[in-house]
Parts: sequence; structure tokens; C-alpha cells
Amino acid sequence: MSPVVEFETARLWLRQPVEADIPTRVEIPRDPEENRMYGGDGSPKTFSPDEVRAKLSALTAGNSAVSRSWILAAKVWPDSTAISQPQGRYIGHITIFDIDPDHRNARLRMGIYDRRFWSRGYGREAVRRILQHTFDDLNLHRVALRVAAYNVRAIRSYASCGFVVEGRERESLWLDDRWWDDLWMGILDSELKR
Repeated sequence: MSPVVEFETARLWLRQPVEADIPTRVEIPRDPEENRMYGGDGSPKTFSPDEVRAKLSALTAGNSAVSRSWILAAKVWPDSTAISQPQGRYIGHITIFDIDPDHRNARLRMGIYDRRFWSRGYGREAVRRILQHTFDDLNLHRVALRVAAYNVRAIRSYASCGFVVEGRERESLWLDDRWWDDLWMGILDSELKR
């Protein structure tokens, strides 16, 4: 098992958790939309420091040969004002998992919890950097993901990185008293928009 490499982009650090992430996650404003984008019923979630600590520990506890996770830590606010926290402000995470070196593919998941950073390009910046790592450093050929069909913002963001819809899992999610589809999206190493 090798250590997970950390990265820096124009506005983000993709790094491992630090103790300062715990109070940041506890105080991040909650809203029903955030919960719903993760397949929840729209009830806002609240977290205790112990719950956040456990979630962060679980996020990075896996075998790095098959799963690698990073905290998304913003260096600047969306208005370009510098963030005062020296290791950045924890706004979400990104994970590549089910890494299969024999068939050279993996899966990806990402979430930005703080709505102040939604639709501002932070997710796209993180996905592109992790895809570069996945294709260039890990020598993988394909990355796939699954996203709820109602999560239009995420679908647009993934498409802007080069992901294409490869399939539809019909009526796989029960929410708001109705069935929703999940979309399967994928990208090949030659399709990454750098």
C-alpha cells in the first residue's frame, strides 16, 4: 500500500484530512438540496464532531491499491478572497475506488458539501486533477461514475470534464414518492479535457 499523493490546483488543495476539518464540516451550512443530491429525502443533515471524525477516518482508511480519497480544501472563496485557514477550507471530498489495474479502470465519486462553492468550477477542477493522476500516474484507461438523473448540475460538470453518458439504470432510486433513474457516465484516458 503506497501513500496517497496530495495535489494542488489553482484554487484547491486535494489532501488528507486534518483536525481543523472537523469544526469546518460541523459548521458548514446545511440545506435540503445538499441532502437530496446524495439520494436523501431532503432533510438537512447535522453532524457532531465525533461523527465527522469517524467519517474522515473511514474516508482515508482503505487500501490505497483499490481506493484513494482526498479532501477538497479551498484556498480561496468563490469571490477570490483568500481563505484564512492555512491548510484550506474543507468543502468536500473526491474518491477513486474499485481500482482494477489488470483491466485499467476505476470508479469515481465526489461531493461538495458547502453550497457556497457549488456551480463555481471547484468540482470540475478537482475531477480534472484526479483524472490526470488516474490516467497519467496510475496508468488507468477508463473511469466510470454513477449519478442520479435529477442531479443536472453534477451531470453538466462531469460532461465538461469529458465524461459521457454510457447507460441508464431505470427506476433505481426511490425519492419524493417516485422512482428516479441513475446515469452511468464514463471517460477514457484519450477523452480527458486538460
